[in-house]
Amino acid sequence: MPKIINNLRSKISRAAYQLFSEKGYSAVSMKIVAEETGIAVGTLYNYY
Repeated sequence: MPKIINNLRSKISRAAYQLFSEKGYSAVSMKIVAEETGIAVGTLYNYY
C-alpha cells in the first residue's frame, strides 16, 4: 500500500481512538470521525 494511504489510515485510526476514549463508542459517528480527521465522510468510507 502506498505511504499516503497508510498515513491517512493511521490518522483516521488515531482520531477515532481519541474520540472513542473521550465520548464512548456509541456517541461517535463516521461524520464526527471525518470532521476530526479533516476529510469528507465519503473518503472515510473508502478507507473503512
